[in-house]
Amino acid sequence: MSKVFTHKYFDKKTSEWDILDFLNECEEEQFGLKIHQCITSLEKIVSFKQSSKGVREGTLLQTDISRRRNHKWEHK
Repeated sequence: MSKVFTHKYFDKKTSEWDILDFLNECEEEQFGLKIHQCITSLEKIVSFKQSSKGVREGTLLQTDISRRRNHKWEHK
């Protein structure tokens, strides 16, 4: 079983996060693995924020992640 960690991309300020930049920086070869790494990293960040800064902030980020997850990404 692989260890879940937050990708180094998310060390940046949240205002600098962009899905296309993440996909370009991610070392994974397969598109699906890149998306999986992005989602698991964001979920870990949400979990941390919920436990350390309260439910409201984590809930807002979780809502954004859910919205993005439900969007069908197309690999070009």
